[in-house]
Amino acid sequence: MLKLAIVQAAAVKNVEKNMDSMCKFVKEAKMRGCCAICFPEAFLTSYAPEYAETLALESDSSEIQNVSKMAQEDNIDILVGFMERDGEDYHVTHGVFLKNGVCDFYRKTHLGQKEKKFFKAGNELKSFNLSCGIPVGIQLCGETHYHEITQTLVLKGAEVIFAPYAVPKVSGCRSKIWSKYIPARSYDNRVYVACCNLCDSERFGGGIMVCNPDGEIIEAFFEEKEHLSIFDVNRKLFEKYRSKEGKMSLNFYPIKRRKELYL
Repeated sequence: MLKLAIVQAAAVKNVEKNMDSMCKFVKEAKMRGCCAICFPEAFLTSYAPEYAETLALESDSSEIQNVSKMAQEDNIDILVGFMERDGEDYHVTHGVFLKNGVCDFYRKTHLGQKEKKFFKAGNELKSFNLSCGIPVGIQLCGETHYHEITQTLVLKGAEVIFAPYAVPKVSGCRSKIWSKYIPARSYDNRVYVACCNLCDSERFGGGIMVCNPDGEIIEAFFEEKEHLSIFDVNRKLFEKYRSKEGKMSLNFYPIKRRKELYL
């Protein structure tokens, strides 16, 4: 079994303070035997689209380099989001910082209506290999409602989908909403899906939910306070599920699609 950590935490409009908070959670995850830790959407800069011009970071900035150094020094992979500046464009980006110093980035491909006023959409769905050998995908916030994204990431090899959120309380109770469809994303694609949300006393209500390839909720936390959850990844499950033949109950549905029938 491999252990992964996922965090709900508060972010402020100050990168240094958010880095201090990250450091605390990173050290806890490492102490508890995790090989990677994932933070919510735009946690590093805070999720504040109207402040993107002043808060956004370039992907080669000193702040981003410091996240990479943290991953190397604490010997753990770190996945964390930030508002990114790329020339005159801005993106909602999630970085993957490996403990060997390699880093890569996913830019949100499906923006919300309000986000389109501030950000430019990315154009690639990517699978990333963690240092421990687990291939993972990233599906940011509202993107989890597009089941094709989950399916595509799984077909690209992902065994775990991290779903970092920055969704406010006014959008509804995460427990009720996620329970309607996150288990289905896991079950239909035979993949772990791990969700985490920003959490503060004013705007964001937090939320953690992890589902396994059976579509079962194996980790959940919905109190409005900062929290780190850990879940185990059993890679032997993929040997069972991802064979081309087998019992109906073990179907790996994505490879059995009749693509010629679909729009």
